[in-house]
Order: sequence, then C-alpha cells, then structure tokens
Amino acid sequence: MKKIIGMLFLITIISEAYIGCYNDICTEFNSKKNKHGIVLKSTGIQYKWVGSYGAEMRTEKIKNAKRVKKIILYLGKSCDAYSKVYGKGKWEWANGGFTVNFKNINFGFGRQELEIDTEEEFGCQM
Repeated sequence: MKKIIGMLFLITIISEAYIGCYNDICTEFNSKKNKHGIVLKSTGIQYKWVGSYGAEMRTEKIKNAKRVKKIILYLGKSCDAYSKVYGKGKWEWANGGFTVNFKNINFGFGRQELEIDTEEEFGCQM
C-alpha cells in the first residue's frame, strides 16, 4: 500500500493537471514538461465551470457525460503553441490564468498557473 501511495505522489509531482475550456466545453489536460516547453493532453472527461472563489477556479466533473475529442497542445518557451488539428498559435498569461490562441479557436485556463520557464524577458504577456 505504501508503494502505491508513493507512486501516486510521484506521478502527481511529475504531471500536473489543468482544466481548459473552449467552445463552452471544459476538459482536463494532463501536462508533461520537456526541453521545449510543456505538452498538454486532454483526457476527454468533461467538466463544468461552477464559479471562482478568490484565486481559485471551481469546476465539477460532469457525471455520465460523453467524452469529448482528445486534444494535444504543445506550448513552447517562446510563447508559441502548436496543435496538429489547429496549427500554429500563441499562448499567453491572462489576468488570472493563461490562454492558448489559434486562428479559429481559443483555450482558456482560468485561475491556473502554467509551470514553464519562458525565454521572453517579461514572460508571455498579453
């Protein structure tokens, strides 16, 4: 039992989960750092936004909801973004979170901090 708890703790440290919203859909994204930035992979599990309390965004998993299409977002240290589906884009810090913007779609990650060191002098600001 201690081994399982230790492994779960290690996985939590290595991979952080985010809730991202787009087109009135919110889903969980698992993250993995690499030398270029962070890769966000959606789980397809749907969440609903229930409000924000202070600096915290509150969401709830939607029970028995159909899984949405899985999405992979590549976020670079130079504030660049890429998706095989949406092409090239940019990501930036927003007031109380961060956004990932492509030509035809925007992803919002409200009240969440992205664990990435940017190459830009002042980060990826709007």
